[in-house]
Formats: sequence, structure tokens, C-alpha cells
Amino acid sequence: MKFMLSFIFVVVSGFAFSQSIDISNYYDTICDCYKDLPYGPEQEWHLLDFYKANTDERTTIVIFAHGAGSNKDVIRLHPFIKAYVLDSCLDNDISVASVEFRHPVEDTSLSAPATDIARVVQFFRYYHEDLNIDTMNVFLAGTSRGTLAIWTAVQDDLADPVNDDPILRKSSRVNGVWAVQGQTSYNSEWIVETFFHPAIWQFFQPYYNLGHAIGDVTPDDPPMILNYKDSLVPLPVMDTNVDLIHLPNFGYFFEEEYIVDGIGDRVEVNYNIIDTMLYYGFIDFVRANSYPETIENISAAKNILLYPNPADENVYIKTQDVMIEKVKILDINGRVLKEIFADRTGLVIDISYLPPGLYILKILAKDSFYCRKLLVN
Repeated sequence: MKFMLSFIFVVVSGFAFSQSIDISNYYDTICDCYKDLPYGPEQEWHLLDFYKANTDERTTIVIFAHGAGSNKDVIRLHPFIKAYVLDSCLDNDISVASVEFRHPVEDTSLSAPATDIARVVQFFRYYHEDLNIDTMNVFLAGTSRGTLAIWTAVQDDLADPVNDDPILRKSSRVNGVWAVQGQTSYNSEWIVETFFHPAIWQFFQPYYNLGHAIGDVTPDDPPMILNYKDSLVPLPVMDTNVDLIHLPNFGYFFEEEYIVDGIGDRVEVNYNIIDTMLYYGFIDFVRANSYPETIENISAAKNILLYPNPADENVYIKTQDVMIEKVKILDINGRVLKEIFADRTGLVIDISYLPPGLYILKILAKDSFYCRKLLVN
């Protein structure tokens, strides 16, 4: 389905990095997608292919980042990534973007930042109306180099409200990440001292620190699944024939950090996964971590009372007969602002600290999630 969209970018630091374009000019019959859409100023790198779900409703967006040695076409050319990510998403009315991006380790000569994938998230939030994207439901997936998505997801929100670039004013937070052969640190000193025997330290000089997702984990970070082809390697590693780049131990230490932060239930690390199954179950992960409807269509849960609404100081939540286990307060970009644990049928929540605006309460009761809109005066 072809559609029209005009991108109006801005001039940043005196450099006009884009121009008004008509998205229909990017439609490609081979991929059946909108190919090489620019999402930023780097013409060689800031490109994505957009596979739009065949629906007029706003859709979840899955952003896929490829591994080294391939490009964004891998999402439609690799049989298992195509089946479990691209096809399964489109069959379930979920749009997909496959992106080119710079990587701070691989592209050191470019002085590449780690924020290209975050910019893609912000790009879709900025153009959500034109692209029919539900800003509450944004997911990342990637293989190897593409698991820069892990680092992206555990950063504090990278939105800059006063940036000259309107895209960068949007939230970079996501619902979840599915990572294959993922590196959870780009701090070579930590990697060497944690994983390797001193006899092979020489292979990792000079040291660099280009991101350390393990050290950035906080209790508000999203669910993740990390799949690895191999089993955990006994430490310290002495054999350089081991795949040192994709050590499953990256996943083990990352899971431990989630556990320490009290969110161990949000991470799953799997080992010895065969190639054909690395993305198996991806669509179920997306469904399980999506908000049930777009913000415009969230309906009231019949057995949950929320009052007053609008509110300005306190809001009351009460159920008829089921225990409220947990309540999350989210802004309209899906950022978790507060998480309250309850285990009772009614509670009072202080909202006096919230600026006026529209928020979402995600209420867990009797193993089911209910979403309610809340207007703060």
C-alpha cells in the first residue's frame, strides 16, 4: 500500500541534513517496502527500509539492526529472520524497520556515536502520525553488531527537549529488546579483566570504553531476551579459538545485573540455541510486552475504578474483588515514570509531582494488564 509523507527536517549547526521528500518515491517493488528512507544527517549511514503493516490503524513498530558483514536487506533475505521477525510482524499488523547505523567499536575511524539506533526510535515517534505508528509500542531487535540495541534500551531517556532538531526531542525509550549474540559491554578493560586470562590480554590493546550496558542497568529498564548459540565458557578464557566477540558470558553478567536491580523477571538469557531458533518466539515477546491498544482507543476495564479523573493531587484505584499487584505510570511516549507495588484491592497514588497532561496507568491485577488514561490538571 503506497502512501504519501513529507519529511521536513531542520538545519542543525548550520548544516541542512535533509529536505522535504515524498515517501512514495522510495517505494521499492523488490523489497515491497519504502527503501533507503533517510532518518538523519549522515547520508551513507542514516538510512532505513520501512515495511508498513497493511492496516489503517496505528501499529507497533519493530526496529531491526543487522550484524556485521550484512546490511539491512538481511531481514528479508535470511530465511529465519524473515520468517520470525519480518513476516510474523507483518502478518500481525506490526510495522518493521530495518536500519543501517554506525557502531562505536566497528566504526572507530568515524568517531561514531552509539546513538544511531536511538535516533531511529525518535524518528518514528516524531513521524508517528504520518507513518501510523503507535508511540506506546516500540521494540528493538538485533544480531551481534545490531545488539547495540541493548545499550540503547538501558540508557536514561535521550530526549533533549530544547534540541534544535525536533526528532531528538522525542523519547528514546522502548518496550523491549530481542538480542542475538549480544555484547552487553564495549568497555574493553572490563571485558579483558572479567573474561580473559592475562596471557591473551595483549590482543585487546589499546583499551577503549565505548559503552557499558551492564553498568547502566536501572530498575526502570525494559524486558529483554538474549539468545546465544554457544554455552557459557569457563573463565578465565585462555583459548583464542573461542568466539571472543559473542561470548555467552556477556548475557550471564547482564542478567545478573537485572537481578541485582530487582528486575530479574524482565530478562531471559538462553544458551545453545540453534540457528533456526534464534528468533523463534519473537512475535510472542512483542505481544506480551505491548500495551493492548493505541492511546486513542484504550477502553475502561469494567472491574477497575479510577477516580477522580481528571485529577491534580491524588488518584484512587479500586477493584471489585481482585488484587491489584502493580501499577505503572507512563507518559504518552511509553516512559515508565513510577512503579507502585500494591497487593490489595484499592490504593491511593500521589500524582502531585506530575506536570499537567495525559498519562497512562498500566494496572496488573489477577495476572492481566489493564490500561487506563489519566488526565492530570
